[in-house]
Amino acid sequence: MPLSATLTHIQSLGGAVACLSTAAFLGCCTAPIVALPEGTTPVERSLFRFGLGVVALSGLVFALCAVRAATSGAFLLLWAISGLLALPRLEEWARSFERPSLTRSNAVYAAVGLAYAGLYATYALGPPTASDAVTYHLGLVRQYALHQGFVGDTRSIYAFLSQGMEMLFLVAYSIGGESGPQLVHLALLVTTAPVCIAFARRAGRPLAGPFAAGLYGTAPLVGLVAVSAYNDAALALFAFLTFYWYIVWAETAPARGLAGGGALAGFCFAVKYTGGFVGCVWVACVAARTWGSTGSARRTLGCSFAAAAGAALVAAPWLVKNWLVVGNPMAPFFSRLFPNPFVGPVWEWQYADGLRLATHLGRGINVASIPYELAVGGAFNGVFGIGLFLAPVALLGWRVPFVRPLLGWSAVLALPWVENCGARFLMPSFLFVSVAVGLSVSRSGRLFRTLGPALLLIQAASSAPSVLREWSPRPIWQLPHAPWKKVLGRRRRGDYLRRWVDRYDVAQDLAAVSDSESRVFSLVPLPEAFLDARVIVSFQSWRNTLFAEALRLPLLEDDWPTRTILLRFPPQEVARIRIVQETSHEWSEWRAYELKARSLGQAVSLSGARATSSANPWLAGALLDGEPYSLWASGSRLRPGMFLEVDLARPTRLDSIEILSPRGQYFLTLSVWIDNGSGSWSRVASDESNEIRESKTGGAPAGVALAAGRALARCGVDLLVVDLEGDGHNDVAEAIDRNPAAYGLAKVRESGSHRIFRVMDGLGDGSEKGFSCPH
Repeated sequence: MPLSATLTHIQSLGGAVACLSTAAFLGCCTAPIVALPEGTTPVERSLFRFGLGVVALSGLVFALCAVRAATSGAFLLLWAISGLLALPRLEEWARSFERPSLTRSNAVYAAVGLAYAGLYATYALGPPTASDAVTYHLGLVRQYALHQGFVGDTRSIYAFLSQGMEMLFLVAYSIGGESGPQLVHLALLVTTAPVCIAFARRAGRPLAGPFAAGLYGTAPLVGLVAVSAYNDAALALFAFLTFYWYIVWAETAPARGLAGGGALAGFCFAVKYTGGFVGCVWVACVAARTWGSTGSARRTLGCSFAAAAGAALVAAPWLVKNWLVVGNPMAPFFSRLFPNPFVGPVWEWQYADGLRLATHLGRGINVASIPYELAVGGAFNGVFGIGLFLAPVALLGWRVPFVRPLLGWSAVLALPWVENCGARFLMPSFLFVSVAVGLSVSRSGRLFRTLGPALLLIQAASSAPSVLREWSPRPIWQLPHAPWKKVLGRRRRGDYLRRWVDRYDVAQDLAAVSDSESRVFSLVPLPEAFLDARVIVSFQSWRNTLFAEALRLPLLEDDWPTRTILLRFPPQEVARIRIVQETSHEWSEWRAYELKARSLGQAVSLSGARATSSANPWLAGALLDGEPYSLWASGSRLRPGMFLEVDLARPTRLDSIEILSPRGQYFLTLSVWIDNGSGSWSRVASDESNEIRESKTGGAPAGVALAAGRALARCGVDLLVVDLEGDGHNDVAEAIDRNPAAYGLAKVRESGSHRIFRVMDGLGDGSEKGFSCPH
């Protein structure tokens, strides 16, 4: 192996070890602060402390990011300080792990575990290739590393999601480079094994632990996700640790020992929004157990509060961050309850609808085939292997201790899958089912000593990447060929990434013409893990989508500003004017380009006037900016009571208002309300008096393409990336490539079907006035 490859691997391992050891040190430091449940064994104490250490490390890194002090030096200092503080307890922690008994069945489990651990380590040591990892998980981490913390990012909804694991990835990335985060995530999968083994011992079924860990760990999807900088393996581990904590606590149900379990539950939300279900079931179980054992409402309320408080303390920073940056603590969801300029209700519904199980069932997948597709079919992006067919066996152990709560928690944790039916959203549920299957099958005693290893060998052999490719009925999302040559330094990094990372060449071309201050608007997702520039992807937020529509306006005839709605009313002095929309429509939203005032047929200047609206007031200024192609959109479906309002600089005599609208704007019923300065509104015109005028054009209105270029310039965008063979917003790519000058662009690079354009100088002043600029 070349020296350079060896040093790279040492650096990656160093980053992962620094991250994980800091978590272990911090876990030791929590001993005087956070009480564990009564009756924990030494092994359980070490595992719980490590989990609490991960929670503490994630929170500390969040704080460093918030103050823009998240540097490798700060992380190494944190490692040194936490190590010194933990030093008195490290020996006790090390002694807690028992030497395993090496029976024949355990030898099989160990062999399978070591074989898969070695295989997974090979992938984790290689450069990142998984799609979501290289686009936004590590893309965000790279931006945080470049800017030493949070950057108030609103260019993508993925920046709004909770990022508890990304905080750990940032430590490993800053110290160990791009492979460090993958090794950290893999380490959390490995940690799942001793957790399962310890839990099985508590259940009185020690043979079930290694079997369950193997059944879960060898699943093709689990391995693929664990060796990538995703967060699902971490969520599964912490969901199970929360359950484990509850089981230990529930044996005596004391009033103490709840804050730590709550912190683990809260970290599940910090890892992934769907982890919020862990917090809900945790608090519900604590309340039910306390009420069942004491019958005291006061005691139940107190324990429930303690359980919820620990979770809230860990989850709250991410909600507060979103509240400050976006204006919606649960962004990108619940935008109807928390209106904001970045995600509108209509866009949110369209985005979520594409992920729902019901949508996929409507595309030819039937309910009866779901188990098959999750096990081996691959219709839901990944498979769990034939081991999933053992799930019904868990029901045979209904009376076995802990099987019923395992299956109950598993059912609750499967609920998010209905709203996002990617198979990896079922990983926490699959872990619980695997443990339940192990406990149920292990009832057979001596038979299980032979049956368990045999079942696991079948799962492991059929799930190996090379074998899976042979028997899978269709191409599925799975581990690629093992990167042995890359890990051993016999294949260049760039060649490997070109083979396995979509648009890696585009990213390299883009890197050659951009820097960390550049803004790139792209109509396709890019591997941002390899870019310093801030990439704005057209479909990753409502603002971005509106911006893409401005770019595509020459092709969208229904969106051309050729319809004028004239609203007449008796001549009078006007201080404020309000146009109210009075009808409902399920699919339409209200859109407008310009609003003009008239008196006696003459245009009246609205200089100094201020526009606002009941929906999306942040873009209402576009109605008065004098730009005929800058769009205001409500972002909400048409409903009675929506309004546009103009507050004039001084009372002015008017008799009509013109609204320049898209050609395809239908279903509006508008009335006019006036405030003449008295502070009260009076209705002066109804929809019957309105007149609609259509402008006839032989093609796209003049200057519409150049307006798109001006929008790019005004929003500070430097570069544009399109794909001539792409779908979605790329329908404009060919027109831009054919005549970039018409858009105020100049072609700078070509990479296959992809084109990179630079925005010409002098098109805009960077004021962002009147445009739905993505940031």
